[in-house]
Amino acid sequence: VGRWRFTVCARDDARRRLLSDESGLFVRSWRHEVVIDALDDGRCRLTDTIAIEAGMLTPLIAWFARREYARRHRVRARMVGAAQRKNAASQ
Repeated sequence: VGRWRFTVCARDDARRRLLSDESGLFVRSWRHEVVIDALDDGRCRLTDTIAIEAGMLTPLIAWFARREYARRHRVRARMVGAAQRKNAASQ
């Protein structure tokens, strides 16, 4: 709904970190940090940290964000699993 402003505030390729400052019609501030950590067993962990300021709507927007990011992480996990199976089958 409405326009969404997205600004990349920091990007650190070596640390696999991205920080953005976002806002929209009902959201004054959506500060989003994405970090990808390498794990010892060759896997990785993707962590989204979001700070939301939307006045009285903050609890509703936060609920939506938790739900949406959980869905995105499930989709990404399936995509990574499919790519790993494809790579294993081709070797």
